[in-house]
Amino acid sequence: MFALEFLNFAYNVEEFSSRSEVFYSSPFNVMEPLRGIGFGVATGTVPGDLYGGLSLSSPPFTLSLKAYRSGEVLITTLPDTTSPPSEDNPPQVVDRVRFSAYEGKVGTSRRFSDRLIGALALKFIYAGAGRYGWGAGGGVDASLLYSPANFLQVYLGLKNLLSSPVVWSTGKREFALPVADLRFKLRLYGPLNLLLGGAYSPDGRGFSPIRDGFVALRTSLWRMDIYGGLVEGKGRMGLSYRHGRATFSLGASYHLDFGYSFLGGVSLSL
Repeated sequence: MFALEFLNFAYNVEEFSSRSEVFYSSPFNVMEPLRGIGFGVATGTVPGDLYGGLSLSSPPFTLSLKAYRSGEVLITTLPDTTSPPSEDNPPQVVDRVRFSAYEGKVGTSRRFSDRLIGALALKFIYAGAGRYGWGAGGGVDASLLYSPANFLQVYLGLKNLLSSPVVWSTGKREFALPVADLRFKLRLYGPLNLLLGGAYSPDGRGFSPIRDGFVALRTSLWRMDIYGGLVEGKGRMGLSYRHGRATFSLGASYHLDFGYSFLGGVSLSL
């Protein structure tokens, strides 16, 4: 389960805060990458967790690496495994473990016309849970970006297109089911844009607008880009400052159970 959740985490500030990265050129963009290098780091998503990532792009190719290291994960058991947890049958901590995972992805994009861009990426993942074993696997992502009008862009992404397997050393097999990601960018006035969309996977959870959808705003002011909204049921906001060929980004979100999460990133266009 941990490995599959890791596959979908966005360490890039703009993507995490507003889901707008696919519409703008940068070293992080999988659709139309800008030649350069990008680095991002995040902490606070869950206390003790740490995410980091690196993106290298030389159009039409991109290479990205990201890593995750968890805080202590409690391993529990029940005194009576035949009964559900209760006051008389409380879970007991029997061990603690730190979980880690790594993903490498190589992708390429192609402009088919003035209005249509396509991208394809291959990815490999490795995860470890100490003496509880390690797992490895891979998958394929594909996406399209269509601009039917000057004020509208439509993005369709398909993650885990062929169902990405993670095979553990213990013999257990996990599968990251396909995820359909649909997004719209609507230019409202000048640099102000409205972004909205949602993601769906046949994982049995169905579709929840609050959990799986998002709505955000993005605008530019002088050398700054300001973006944020409601993403995955959390209020998020980010700010990017451009200086020469460098862009510095900082973002944050808030969750009632986990508190604040913070992300930072730097990208350099070459």
